[in-house]
Amino acid sequence: MGTITLQSSTKEKTLVVNPSSKLTITRIEIDNNSSNSATITLSDVYTPTPTPTNPTPEQKSVVRKVITSKAGEHLDISKLNITIFGVLSVVSTIDDTNINITISYKVD
Repeated sequence: MGTITLQSSTKEKTLVVNPSSKLTITRIEIDNNSSNSATITLSDVYTPTPTPTNPTPEQKSVVRKVITSKAGEHLDISKLNITIFGVLSVVSTIDDTNINITISYKVD
């Protein structure tokens, strides 16, 4: 199990694990101590396994979860089972150091 805490940012933040492993998000906690609302998007960025019909697949980005947090709101979303096959990408609609996003995960 691991945990990472990020501040709300319009710049992509990523979490990379061993490429041969999967990442499973088990909980997301958002502390919005701001006067602004924010929408946070979690995406899975990966390259599919080559096949005989597609020997050089292109990288894909799949949105796995979108969460909107209102100003002053504390969200605790537990009992999640979101699988990330590549790199976890986290992006927010605003830059705000008063919005903390904590992601709990396990590596399979």
